[in-house]
Amino acid sequence: MGQALWQASAIEIAAGIRERRFSCSAVTISVAERIRALNPKLNAIVADLTDQALAEAAAADRSFKSVAEHGPLFGVPVTIKVNIDVEGQATTNGLAAFADLIAPGDSPVVSNLRRAGLARPVRSSEGPRRRAPLAVGRHVKERSWLEKRIGASLSKSLDWRHRD
Repeated sequence: MGQALWQASAIEIAAGIRERRFSCSAVTISVAERIRALNPKLNAIVADLTDQALAEAAAADRSFKSVAEHGPLFGVPVTIKVNIDVEGQATTNGLAAFADLIAPGDSPVVSNLRRAGLARPVRSSEGPRRRAPLAVGRHVKERSWLEKRIGASLSKSLDWRHRD
């Protein structure tokens, strides 16, 4: 492969690992180096799990016999936003106040990715504060992304179809 491993698609990474052109460890190192180079400016990755990821990648390399045992995404690194539950990690929604909100289990999307063989997920930030319109009758006001997430029960009582 002529490009750096961090530039490869999930399909290229999975195929390269399956065909033993490179290892899970090599992919993890490439991605970790890229994150370390850019994250100080971007602040997109909020939890550094490099040590655990490298240990898991080395264990995966030792245990790899066939992709059928591990799934089609075996060794492929991904980022999971901090608003999605990952077992044993804080689901902060980007707020320091939720730093102790540890997920007791994986969300369905993370469970499905793990069954497909994904590498240890890296936690990424919420990104810039987003705003969503809140429709109350004919009045529309703005509310924050967090209010939208926390107010799920509130949103059930609102008519989201009616907007000015």
